[in-house]
Amino acid sequence: MIARLAPIVEGHGDAASVRILVNAILNPMGIYVEVAKPIRLDRGKIVKPEEFGRHIELARINAGKDGAILVMFDSDGECPLDLSRSCCEILDRRGLPYLVSVAHHMYENWFIASADSLMGKRGLTSSYVSPLDPESVASPKSWLERHHVDNSRSKKVWTYSERVDQPALTSYIIPSHARSSRSFRHLEDGLLRLFCP
Repeated sequence: MIARLAPIVEGHGDAASVRILVNAILNPMGIYVEVAKPIRLDRGKIVKPEEFGRHIELARINAGKDGAILVMFDSDGECPLDLSRSCCEILDRRGLPYLVSVAHHMYENWFIASADSLMGKRGLTSSYVSPLDPESVASPKSWLERHHVDNSRSKKVWTYSERVDQPALTSYIIPSHARSSRSFRHLEDGLLRLFCP
């Protein structure tokens, strides 16, 4: 049985948020896993087989004998399926359990998908209309800034910070609220397949 998850993530905000996110998804189902210290790897290197392969070996060590690897990064407007396939081809050759999660367009699109659970938190307004398709928002950080109480059309006081706001907002996510995001559902379903085979 898998007991440990070793993440490879893209940014500082992802590194600070991944443990919180995994726990938010799995803990309510009575599943508790150890999340190793994330390995940060620039997106440009994730899609380079040689560079990615070296970091997989480090993640394999972090995962241990009974662990799995989670690779999580943003699509930045590219096709998440194509990006995921290229990572999976490399991971398949390593012969260990893994999950590749590509947020479309960005991790912050998951906040828009989970907007009902974030209203009134971290200065976000308590009343707004979320888009039916949260992944249609190509600039989710700007969307969050537009819906902050300190910002208005004439002034902008608050600026989203990945290092500070991403982990803080992640702690408020209710996974069932975020399922309108296809890429979030993929992450949630993938984690459940890993830990509830």
